[in-house]
Amino acid sequence: GLTLVVTQSGGNPTGDFLMTGESYRLISLVDETWKDVEELPLPEGVDARAWNSIGYPISKGETREFDINWEWMFGELPNGTYRIIKEFMDFRKTGDYDTGEYWVEFNVQ
Repeated sequence: GLTLVVTQSGGNPTGDFLMTGESYRLISLVDETWKDVEELPLPEGVDARAWNSIGYPISKGETREFDINWEWMFGELPNGTYRIIKEFMDFRKTGDYDTGEYWVEFNVQ
């Protein structure tokens, strides 16, 4: 896994803070094309994967760390170049927000 460090700085947010949850996506660079990392098969008797429905606020100037362990969903990643993608909300109030996806690139060696 990795520790994802998120700092809310710059830009032009319209709300009081940014909000993100636990979910993320992984993509890998394969033959110069970004492709979704294949998920492990679900265990017998399990219909779907689910994320905890938690919102983490990140105020302007604040830093928050997320410990990401992808082995439960993807297994051990082979060597390569990857991007982890998370969605963030520019949160003004309940039901009033904009969303955007942001990513960071990393290598597994």
